[in-house]
Amino acid sequence: MKKYIFLLSLLATIGCVGDYEYVRFETPQPEGVKNSNSFSKSIIGEYIHCSDSNHRLSIHQNRIMRHNKYGLKVHRDELELDSAVQIDKQNDEELKKLFENEGFSVEIFNDTIKATYKNTNVLFEISENELLRNFRKNY
Repeated sequence: MKKYIFLLSLLATIGCVGDYEYVRFETPQPEGVKNSNSFSKSIIGEYIHCSDSNHRLSIHQNRIMRHNKYGLKVHRDELELDSAVQIDKQNDEELKKLFENEGFSVEIFNDTIKATYKNTNVLFEISENELLRNFRKNY
């Protein structure tokens, strides 16, 4: 009996896993409310994650963006590279080129490598396919 419960639980869990990034409605929600062409000035601004200032959300007049900053600080001798990468870890120029080719900004101080990667994603932008509606002071 335990095997069947485990199997049923496993199948239910696997069935719930999907590649869903968004929710799609047949008609814009809420129905009967006009589309807005911008966010209100009261919410436009930058919001910093409460426990990690490297993650921010910015709301502009017509879009919402997520900004992330990732850092790496490592001693050059402790740097683990893919076996396919053939560089001299003692050569600053080769190290800089390696990190910069991956989109990092890099600084090298003696034997310490400090690399930073920043990315920005547009989460929502008012357009023909992405509508904004204000209903009872909520979007």
